[in-house]
Formats: sequence, structure tokens, C-alpha cells
Amino acid sequence: MVTGTVAEVHTFGIFVHIDGEPEGLRTGFIRVPDLTWSRIDHPSDAVEAGQRITAEVSVAETRSGQVAVSLKALQEDPLIRFADQVDRVDRVAIGSITKIIPLGVFVQLAPDVEGRLHLSELTDEPVEDPAQLVGEGELITVTVAEVDLRHHRVRLCAADGAGSHAAPPEAPERRTSARTSGQASAFDPFRAPGHEPKHEGGHHRAHGWPPSSPRRPAS
Repeated sequence: MVTGTVAEVHTFGIFVHIDGEPEGLRTGFIRVPDLTWSRIDHPSDAVEAGQRITAEVSVAETRSGQVAVSLKALQEDPLIRFADQVDRVDRVAIGSITKIIPLGVFVQLAPDVEGRLHLSELTDEPVEDPAQLVGEGELITVTVAEVDLRHHRVRLCAADGAGSHAAPPEAPERRTSARTSGQASAFDPFRAPGHEPKHEGGHHRAHGWPPSSPRRPAS
């Protein structure tokens, strides 16, 4: 673990002046994916020049002479906490649509946790662009189908049976290679009350219904 000062902020990463190195050098470097668990548009959303930081060394020395360090390595992985909450409470959640892509949408389920909902879960009708159905910032009810800790992603399905794969599994699938044990801290993701299955009643009319009028009794 090292401490230092952010020297330069670029679109491709952050240069850090590590404490103890000669003035003017900035051998520390943080890649954009190693800055934070949060979704950011630019590294300046996470840090700024002159900011003091504490980071974990990823690679002691690269070919360019840089020391690769990570801020994210010292932060709690929010997906682990979310996975524990899903296991204990409810798989149905209400989240805000954060991004629309050609094959679906990303939904924020909790702070720094997003899941992907495929286009087929939004509708059974042919649609060229999900933006024809939903918009960014819109709230949507979904079911957590899978929490993949190894690849750090969440797969969602429709909670109301709108899509062709809308039927939720008995329990969310959980994939992980290795994880530390310990009790997760309190967490309160967006959750919706359980949805009861809908039953549609109705009667089929047979041929000849209604029956003919009853015969009038003979006088």
C-alpha cells in the first residue's frame, strides 16, 4: 500500500507522485478501471489533481518504469454486499434505467450496482431500439436472475412477464470463484413488494348458447 498525490488526470488514467520519490517524478499510475466501482464518464469524476490518495500496488514496476496502483482494490465491492442482500430478502427490485444500448438497458439496483436487462425482456414485439419503449431515468421493476461475482455483472429479467424469458427461476443463480467470508453490512437496495401471479378468468361460449327460450306451457 502506498500514499501519494494525484499529479495529472487524463482520459486514459491518473499519474500519481508517490510519497518519498524525487520531486517532479510521478511513477504511480492508476488505470481508469482501477479508480472506482462506480460508473464514471471521466477520471476527473473520481479524483482531481492535488488530491491525496492511498492505493494498493498492483504491479511494482512496468516496462515504462511506472508503478501500477489501484484505488478500487481498497474499496468494498458493492456487488458482494448486494448478492448477500438478494439471497436473504427479495429478488424483485425497482431500479432506475441508467443507460440504453441496442440490445437492452442497464438498471441501477443499488449504489454502484447495475444490472443488464435484455431487450427481449421488455417486449415480445419486434423493436429496433429499446428507447422506443423506455427512457433513461425511468423506474422499472425487474427480477434479479443471476449475480455473477466472478465477472462482476448482474443479469435481470422482467418482473411482470412481459418478455419471452420473463418467468423467474426458483432462486437467483450465483457464480463466484472465491470470496471472503464475513457478515455483510446493512444494505437497503431498491425493492418492490412480491408480485402475485395473475389469473385471468373467463368462460368459453359453446355453439348454441344461449339456449332457446323455454316453451310456454300448453293451456
